[in-house]
Amino acid sequence: MPEKEKKDRINPQTTNIEIGTRSLRTIKVYPVSFGDQLELTDLITSTIQEFYKSREEIENKDDTAMVEFLIGLLRENLARIIKLITDEEETVFKEMTNNQVVELAKLIYEMNYAESLKNAQSLFEKIQQLFQLKRQ
Repeated sequence: MPEKEKKDRINPQTTNIEIGTRSLRTIKVYPVSFGDQLELTDLITSTIQEFYKSREEIENKDDTAMVEFLIGLLRENLARIIKLITDEEETVFKEMTNNQVVELAKLIYEMNYAESLKNAQSLFEKIQQLFQLKRQ
């Protein structure tokens, strides 16, 4: 393959999505590397753990405290996540609607976890069958 063609190749998993409140623009979303996926998974896990740790304290307060807590967690972590998956700055969220953020979250899951989980499950089933054959 000529050098120029190698240089111009892009990841086929890269996806474009449209964002914007008044006028739409396209941003490119990349799958995360394995190392970044571990970081992303740790980030999500620690956020969920923090939420459950604080839940009892928050539930004793009003709904506003719960919303403030969730928004704080999102603010801290979405900026880090956006840097892992796009070339955009965290200010991109100022251009996005709630629905677009949810769609982005679904896309992140589908690109980085859904197919991998299916493949891992298939691999475990094959390994299990292999061990059952050896026992017979």
